[in-house]
Amino acid sequence: MKKTIAIIMAAVMLCLLAGAYAEGQGETAEDWCSDLTQAVTDALAAAEENGETDREAMIAGLAESLPADAEKIRTLVDIYAAIISGESAADPETVLPAYRYTGEDPVEGAIANALAGSEYMEMYLTEPGCVCIPCPVILRTEMTDETHAKVYGIFWTLNYIQVDDILLNISGGEHAGIAKLEKEGEAWRVTELEETGEGEEYEADIRRFANGDQQLIKAYQAGSDLSEEPQMSIRKRFIREYAEENNLKVNAFMDPYWDPIPLE
Repeated sequence: MKKTIAIIMAAVMLCLLAGAYAEGQGETAEDWCSDLTQAVTDALAAAEENGETDREAMIAGLAESLPADAEKIRTLVDIYAAIISGESAADPETVLPAYRYTGEDPVEGAIANALAGSEYMEMYLTEPGCVCIPCPVILRTEMTDETHAKVYGIFWTLNYIQVDDILLNISGGEHAGIAKLEKEGEAWRVTELEETGEGEEYEADIRRFANGDQQLIKAYQAGSDLSEEPQMSIRKRFIREYAEENNLKVNAFMDPYWDPIPLE
């Protein structure tokens, strides 16, 4: 399953990266996408037919489709080819340290640490050198008593590897729901995360969580887009604090289909 997801992700991402490069060179992005789609398909088919699964075989099938000076694209091709072939794409010297919340909000911190250390990270494509940096978008917090809280939010788990000074997002997902927390001494911990179902159940569960509160329903709907505020600022803050805590030279992050986003 992970290999299938990786193949689809690699093909789409490589095409769009190439399209972005082509536009910068004054060429037709559609032609680039079409050509590279075929190149990826042919390379995968040839490697499978020949029983080749190593990174070099994958790269050999794609090399002719890339401009000689597109080093960034070549680097990303290398990474995604490694993922497809089942190898590690991470440089052993740049294996990222585990995430640990370093902010000042104890409730936010409890949720962030729970997300980064839970099974949610393993739901998506991972790499030996990757790290899960969460992005908890807290919409509302209700105290049920002095030691128990309900936090309404959209809780993102996002897995990254490092390429030069960029954290490259290789997988991740959204978990809209309600986190239930309990205070033990001075520390909070997540005891349960009730999240929405999929498809038609998603909207139904959002309305059930909001219990008729239209403002909260709209907040849930708006929070599902990471490119909008306040999601973007929250994500930048979590990545920036992680990089600073671990003395990493990281100036931007990058999602499939998009250009790198500076942290400042």
